[in-house]
Amino acid sequence: GKETAKKVKEANLELVRRYVAPAQMLSSQRPAFSWDEELRRSSGGGGAQQPTWGDQLKRLADLGLPVPRLISAESLATGGGLSRSTSAEKVPVDDDGKLLCRILAVS
Repeated sequence: GKETAKKVKEANLELVRRYVAPAQMLSSQRPAFSWDEELRRSSGGGGAQQPTWGDQLKRLADLGLPVPRLISAESLATGGGLSRSTSAEKVPVDDDGKLLCRILAVS
């Protein structure tokens, strides 16, 4: 086919700027996000060394995903829910960077 120059209307460009950062507009296209691949990476890729909780939160931030919020089992059972949630950044970890709590469910 014949190559043609594509023109973008200024109004459309403004609309895109609301949702896409300038760095993303100028960067090369990323491969599609795959939870399968991400879970493999976050579990250490099958190696003996599992990443710390801080490393896993940093990876989520690098992907542009929000920080998870956690609730206690009691809040979940009584329906207290999100009103008593805690940012995953504030959850206690041990000296090795591992969680000092157990995650029962993910949504």
